[in-house]
Amino acid sequence: MILTTVPVLCNDGDVRLSARTGPVASAISPHWRLALSVEYELDLIDIGFVVDFPLSRYTQGQSEGGEVFVLNSLGFMADVGYRSEIGKDWALVFGSTLGARDLAYETDSDNSNNPTDWIPFIPSSTVGSQMYLVAAPYAQVNCTVSRGYRFFVRIGYELHVGQDYQGIKATDFSGFALQLGVKLPLFTI
Repeated sequence: MILTTVPVLCNDGDVRLSARTGPVASAISPHWRLALSVEYELDLIDIGFVVDFPLSRYTQGQSEGGEVFVLNSLGFMADVGYRSEIGKDWALVFGSTLGARDLAYETDSDNSNNPTDWIPFIPSSTVGSQMYLVAAPYAQVNCTVSRGYRFFVRIGYELHVGQDYQGIKATDFSGFALQLGVKLPLFTI
């Protein structure tokens, strides 16, 4: 009888598509980022795979051909959070995102505009790239609107660790983040 009151950590769950965007208070732009993720929501735990990229631009110097260098970033991360219901339609989530982000300067003539030294099918950056490890603890408030559609607000801190890249330190890319997002149900497992 006692076992029926213990919360279940793993049970059937929902798979959701999530999109979030917002600024990061880092010392160097791009400050505004967009993250897209696929999440698996269990009874108390959210697990997701995230791809994020910048929506703002940072330029520095020019190439030999006179083209402007644009700083781009591309991140691949795993997201894990513990969810606690705080009302009928509200939930509080505490978690962390762990992964890697690649920085690279590109020129405007490079139509991929992506950090590319570690993705073989996209042309490489003209000035190389640098990989940063990322840890981003966060707190998030979810609001269920209807039929599983959710809006959320996330506040966290992005901590980057890695070697300097073209005068950029890992701490220059770190900072507090505030993001707004939406979760859309895909299917239930």
